[in-house]
Amino acid sequence: MKWIALGTLLVGGIVGYVFGSTVTKTPERKSVSADREPTPATDPRVSALQAELEEAKRLLGLAKSRENALTESNKILETKLTDADAESTGPTTGAEIILASRASAAAEELLEKGDIEGLWLLAADLLNQGPEGYEKFEELFDWFALQVKDDRSLQDMINNEELVLGRFFRAFADNDEAVLRYGLHLIDSDREQLSPPLQEFQRVLSDGMGAALMGFYRGGDSEIYSGYLSHFQAVADSGKAIDDELISAIGNIPTEEATDTLIAMLEGTKLRESRVNDVISALAWQGNPRALGALQRYLDQTTNERRRALLDRAIRLLSR
Repeated sequence: MKWIALGTLLVGGIVGYVFGSTVTKTPERKSVSADREPTPATDPRVSALQAELEEAKRLLGLAKSRENALTESNKILETKLTDADAESTGPTTGAEIILASRASAAAEELLEKGDIEGLWLLAADLLNQGPEGYEKFEELFDWFALQVKDDRSLQDMINNEELVLGRFFRAFADNDEAVLRYGLHLIDSDREQLSPPLQEFQRVLSDGMGAALMGFYRGGDSEIYSGYLSHFQAVADSGKAIDDELISAIGNIPTEEATDTLIAMLEGTKLRESRVNDVISALAWQGNPRALGALQRYLDQTTNERRRALLDRAIRLLSR
């Protein structure tokens, strides 16, 4: 199981949860003759009601599991280890810590039932606690990574990225700032001190997934925008080739500073020819009219017909 598939699940799924309902289709009624009333055993309405009752029981059981997970999570976050406890236990791995904590009972119960979304809810609650919850979240992350590594059926369950990502973005909508703030924490963490799955998590947040999350987020938190922009600018200035994911990430940040960064790329010398159209598109999508001057200057100097058409379209879009 590749770490990126795990990272997709845990970034996406663990950060939040939107509880969906299942609709039971009521069978179409059949006409009944006046002289023959249906019995409870044959009346389709009874069968439909029984099906709805069973579904309600199932959903109630899942809700109870999630309630227990949240209760355990809150207890953990309210309880702090004493100095004596810390000295007596000594250093342990993330997996060992969570298996020794009260979170393990809730997490193991959810995993045993196959309730992956319940695990997401537990992890989302930890992220929403801020820095106090980050350590416990990472312990849960590493613990779940071990389960995936050793369980083929679990690998098969989460291997469909299209299924996972859809649920992730629904969940992200309810927990976007908590996830992005944790992302800034993880990006700034010493890579050598992270477990392999967290290292992969850090990598995907730094490029493709970070770009998608910034495009989704419109909460307006200036610290989140400036934090990610500073990171992406540092990557661009590091000498690493500027790729489409980095350009898209900056283009998804709706600030004056992000526009200036893209304009500097377009007018600078570090940008590869193959990436020029990506910057033009990013400026168009970003929607800041301040880019019009730079786009017009580039249009005046290029003879590439395809690029001229793109520049013309971008200028018309920003001139509205």
